Amino acid sequence: MRHTDIREGDRLRLRPDNPYGYGPMIVPVDGLRYRPGYKVPHVIVNGVGAFQPRDFQRHARKGES
Repeated sequence: MRHTDIREGDRLRLRPDNPYGYGPMIVPVDGLRYRPGYKVPHVIVNGVGAFQPRDFQRHARKGES
């Protein structure tokens, strides 16, 4: 996904082939962390960790869990 499409409060689906070993689960975005020297922010997911936007497949559909 492009980082410009991600907002705080979104629900995103992780890619099944992510490098973290998580399955294709749906996670809520708690925030975006912009760091000096990085072009793309990290996506913060409370209780799980920080991900890169490319680790997400798409937005979760309404009612999808």
